[in-house]
Amino acid sequence: MGGLMFYKFLDYVGKEFADKYIDNWVAMSTPFLGSVKSIAAAFPGNNLGLPVRASKIRPFARRTETVALLFPIGGTKIFGEQTLMKIKSTGKTYNADELEELIKTLDDPLFQENYLHGVQHGMKDLYEKYNYKLPFPIKMHCLISSGHESIDGVEMENESYDSDSKLLYSDGDGTVNLNSLEFCQNIGAETFENLGKYTHTGILDSKASYKAVYPFVCN
Repeated sequence: MGGLMFYKFLDYVGKEFADKYIDNWVAMSTPFLGSVKSIAAAFPGNNLGLPVRASKIRPFARRTETVALLFPIGGTKIFGEQTLMKIKSTGKTYNADELEELIKTLDDPLFQENYLHGVQHGMKDLYEKYNYKLPFPIKMHCLISSGHESIDGVEMENESYDSDSKLLYSDGDGTVNLNSLEFCQNIGAETFENLGKYTHTGILDSKASYKAVYPFVCN
């Protein structure tokens, strides 16, 4: 919930500002390593739970900076080695080290420009600047949820992204993969808690969230 933007904010304002004005950062459901759902949205299309055809949402996803920002971050070393995209007819696969190659398979210059910039210079640059840690010491606390099927890979029937597609799933909050949510622990959080089986946005209205956040707000 805005965690990536807050990380950017910390880099922008610096330690002196943070020491003066920020007591605690409670990061909720933050996709620190992106989300494979972004690949589904940009390539075959994903209707995001809306009552419309996925193909109708796809042009919007291909022009949305947020979707590009959420492409898996960190390569196979950080994100993991799983296959993110497979072309069934050729057996060709793409992992987190091969996102630039994957982006170039789509004959759309504007899409390529926006997405290549996002992959090359989005969170990746900032994370590498700080070695995938917090920009500076700050009291950080992480709250996540899991137990919901989350897109973990896409299988296309052939090289056309208009062909039939199959989505593969693993654990997460329905939007963000568990490995991305749990990376909060690696980045420098003082505390980490999985509140249970809530969706990415459903966690906001849970009693567990209110209980967890209350001490930081009202202490």
